[in-house]
Amino acid sequence: MQMLAAALFFMFSAAQSQDAVRIDWSRVTDRDADLAAVRGEYVAAVNARDASGASAMYTTDALALFGDGDLVRGRGAVIQRLQTGLAGSAAAITLTPTRFSAAQDVGWETGTFTIRPAASGAAIEGVYIAIYSRGADQRWRIAMEVRATGRTLPAVVW
Repeated sequence: MQMLAAALFFMFSAAQSQDAVRIDWSRVTDRDADLAAVRGEYVAAVNARDASGASAMYTTDALALFGDGDLVRGRGAVIQRLQTGLAGSAAAITLTPTRFSAAQDVGWETGTFTIRPAASGAAIEGVYIAIYSRGADQRWRIAMEVRATGRTLPAVVW
């Protein structure tokens, strides 16, 4: 259950055949296996430009705060945001999860992301946090995510 959080972030723009969302697995361990599966499914869906598949990785009442300050509430709004993002310009995106934990039916991860625009331009770097929830079907899904450019997550009140 590898996200994206990362998740994630992934969602800034689309990936084309030569460009893709990638995960730096160097910090991932066996204890991250369930969350890593969600992250992987999400990345595969984004790389296939499958907004429905990527949005299926979210709970129905998910909240997402994107790096541009856009707050999205609910899976329906997430799919609309993904459809717009996946129709945009291509970029290579790398997610690097750095800390993660899961207990019972709640999990979380933090990490960094780098977006390299397909056109010339400076890379965009940022941080993210993703909160996961395990549903009645025992699948992990993203319940909340926050992304921000720079190296510090914004103060958020939930």
